[in-house]
Amino acid sequence: MQEAISITQALPASRRVGGRLGLMDTLHSAFSVFARHPLALFGCALLFFASAGLIGSLLYGGLIIEAVQRTGSHTDSVVRIFNLQMLVQAMIGSFLLVLGRGAVAWIALQDATARVTIGMAVRAALREWQPLLISGLLYGALITAGTVGLSALLRELRLDVSNTRWLRSDMSSVMNWVMVRGLALLPPDAGSPYSEWIAAVKYNLSRLSGAILLTFDGSLNPYGVQGVAVRTWLMGIVSVALLFLVESLLCMRSAAIMALGGAADWLSETLALSARHFWRVAAWRWALRLMVFALFIGGLVVLPALHQATVMNALRQQLSAGYWTYHIAIAAYGVGSAIITSLVVTFSVAFESRMYAALKQAEP
Repeated sequence: MQEAISITQALPASRRVGGRLGLMDTLHSAFSVFARHPLALFGCALLFFASAGLIGSLLYGGLIIEAVQRTGSHTDSVVRIFNLQMLVQAMIGSFLLVLGRGAVAWIALQDATARVTIGMAVRAALREWQPLLISGLLYGALITAGTVGLSALLRELRLDVSNTRWLRSDMSSVMNWVMVRGLALLPPDAGSPYSEWIAAVKYNLSRLSGAILLTFDGSLNPYGVQGVAVRTWLMGIVSVALLFLVESLLCMRSAAIMALGGAADWLSETLALSARHFWRVAAWRWALRLMVFALFIGGLVVLPALHQATVMNALRQQLSAGYWTYHIAIAAYGVGSAIITSLVVTFSVAFESRMYAALKQAEP
């Protein structure tokens, strides 16, 4: 069994003498981890959190080009290629994601004077791969259940990704695209392989069900809100509550596993600590999620939408090329998204670990 990490040693000296801890203190503590161990954290981000998305996006773009060169069109191959991309990402990400969370949590829990390398972090995570994997499967299953229930409501309201299929050059289309994609970013990410399964299901639904182009005039649901069944509303509300509770109660799971050093009671430790400080944990974690949401809206939704509606539309017309050029752009967006998301996930895990250490130290 790995020796448990001393939480007292893991906290900065200013936090050991008491005093009320706030959100900004924990954010500052997480940024300090990056300042002390930039190479190890950036290495973990690229290796564990970005690699699946990078490989999947490059595979998608390469197969689209191959299909166009071979048949002259991408239309008959795009669904198969997307599903293959999701399968590859799920296979790569399923194990790397949980190991990455463990490695980053281990780094974030070390004393400020400790020697830290990416190799040491990886070895520490490998020692705890079983509880890390179990925690990832449990968290992912619960978040998936909540996401499916919420998506069922949003789909009835014509506000789900599975309802939309195209992005045109008019601003109305861009605004609707931003709104729908933005709503999809609000729920927590279930992680591999769940997130790839959700993406594949929604994509295939959009291809099979005659997805519509929404208009930004307030009439988002042609059937009206009154047409949504009460049970669907209840499912959506319960799903939102489930997502809120799961994210609040289990966000510190990786930190607990690495701090306890192989102890079997990581789940009870995580739930007990989160329950004792529930509203503080919920406020801090969801405040960080809203910050990330704002970043993702600007960098991963608005900019790609404007680029696709303006630059790519003009380029396609100038070159007299087919719509396959949009798919090459989507592959490029995927590469950028993988890198940005990997850094955000790394910071989020560091933040959760510092929150865990701070709450443990604050208790008598």
